[in-house]
Amino acid sequence: MNSADKMNERTTFLFQAIVNITSLVQLSDTKISIVMAANMGVLAIFLSILKDNVLIIKNTDCFLLIISMILFVLFMLSWLISVVYSIEAIKSRIAKSEYISNWFFDTSTLDCKTYIKQTQKMQDIDLENNLANELFKLNSIHNKKIYNVNIALYLFLSEIFILFLILLLAIFNL
Repeated sequence: MNSADKMNERTTFLFQAIVNITSLVQLSDTKISIVMAANMGVLAIFLSILKDNVLIIKNTDCFLLIISMILFVLFMLSWLISVVYSIEAIKSRIAKSEYISNWFFDTSTLDCKTYIKQTQKMQDIDLENNLANELFKLNSIHNKKIYNVNIALYLFLSEIFILFLILLLAIFNL
């Protein structure tokens, strides 16, 4: 296998990896959008339970009142932190690298003719370095998103569990 074939093989691998990681980033965005929508639905259910059961909880003994207040605070904290991590997952769009890529450049410092000349002067190794750099940055973005999505999902599950406990408390308190 000559060096041109090896270069072609490496660039093909990098292109495929970029396409793959891009689809994973889009999947993470879809997941977090679903979690955000579900968070709003769970909050609506929580607020309707709260509205309907405030008078019932006020008329109970001190022990149930303390438990219900703890559950309400836990729910709100879980909901709020889940929303924060969801927003962080959505905002994870930038990764830094020391390498200056030819894909994303500052248009205020570079005009179109200069950019075209620079890309025409590029050699195969420059293309490979640009691809590797973009793959590195996409992987970094994906890792940030996955971290935030996982935390948001765990907090969302805890919201559901706390909401279930609140429902049980409301049902058995009647």
